Amino acid sequence: GSLSCIIVSANDGNGNIRNCIATITVEDVDAPEPTCQDNTVSLDASGKYSLTGNDVLDGGFDICGTVNFDYTNVGKVSCSDIGTTVAVTVYVNDGNGNTATCISNITVENNEMPVLNCKTTTVQLDANGEYTLLENDVFESGTHNCGIISFVSASPNMVNCNDVGNTIDV
Repeated sequence: GSLSCIIVSANDGNGNIRNCIATITVEDVDAPEPTCQDNTVSLDASGKYSLTGNDVLDGGFDICGTVNFDYTNVGKVSCSDIGTTVAVTVYVNDGNGNTATCISNITVENNEMPVLNCKTTTVQLDANGEYTLLENDVFESGTHNCGIISFVSASPNMVNCNDVGNTIDV
């Protein structure tokens, strides 16, 4: 707190006046009132997201100071948090030694696109003049920020006599 000096005067009613100095310490003992915000975050290419005060704190009120972001109990979210809501405890102070917390619910998404490596291959048509494309005909490998990806489908998944001599993008 801060110190203030106050001059105190007293009069006995007979014209006798006496002064003294009183020292007062002024303290703010009221905790800040933070306002947390719920948010949705998207993981980066490494499969992580570092939470900041702007992600979780929407301001607040304090009678004698400001509401200042300190830290959260969860610093980062990652691939294991996708599709869940992570309850984050947000810690704040008012600059005068008082602290408080609030809860922010963070929804974690992953919007990073996978990286695909496709094959270039030549196929021979069967006796019916057709060939059904298989995974190992077109799919080399793939990676993703949250793990390995798997082949799903090829489109078109079949070639025929009409495609002879042509390059087909699958």
